[in-house]
Amino acid sequence: MKLRKTVTVDEVMAFDPWGEWSREKVEEVFSGRKRMDLAAIKVVPEGVLSWDEKLWVILRDEFITERNLHLLGCHFVERAFRGEQARGHKIEPCYRKAIRIKRRWARGELSNRELVGVVIQVKQDAWPLCRAVMWAVHPALEGVWWVAEYSATSAPNRAAEQRWQFEFTCDVIEGRRVLK
Repeated sequence: MKLRKTVTVDEVMAFDPWGEWSREKVEEVFSGRKRMDLAAIKVVPEGVLSWDEKLWVILRDEFITERNLHLLGCHFVERAFRGEQARGHKIEPCYRKAIRIKRRWARGELSNRELVGVVIQVKQDAWPLCRAVMWAVHPALEGVWWVAEYSATSAPNRAAEQRWQFEFTCDVIEGRRVLK
C-alpha cells in the first residue's frame, strides 16, 4: 500500500474509534476538511484531541509503513525498559531478547514462525512489562498502541510521555528519525 499520509472522516470511523469518538466529534476535528494530513493533525488543539488520541490516528498504514510501525513498538518498549530500570526493576533477559528478535523480523531477517515462537514464550509471563513486550511482537497497530499506553502509564508524567510518543512518531513519518 502506498502511503497517502492523509485520512478522511469515513476512514477514521472505519478505524473503529472508542468512547467519545462519535462521527460528530470526528467531523468537528476535521473542521469541514475532506482530508487531514499529518500537519493538520499536529495542530489540532489538545482540548479537542489529546496526545494519545492524535497518536491513535497516525498509527495507521495511511501514515506509517508496517515495518516502521513494528519498529516503533520495539522502541517504545525499550523506552519503558529504561523507565522500569530507573525505578529499580530488573528487566529479564528474555524480554530484551524478544525485542531483538522482533527487530530482526521487522528487517526481514527472521521468519514468521520464529517470531511466533517468541510470542508463545513471552505470553507465559503475566508481568505488565512482559505483556508490553508481547504486544510489541503482536500485529503492528494494536501492539504499538498498547505498548504506547503502557509506557505512558508507567512514566512519571503521562501527558509528557504521550506528547513525546506523538512527536517521535511524527518524526519517523516525516523521515527525521530512522528506526533500525
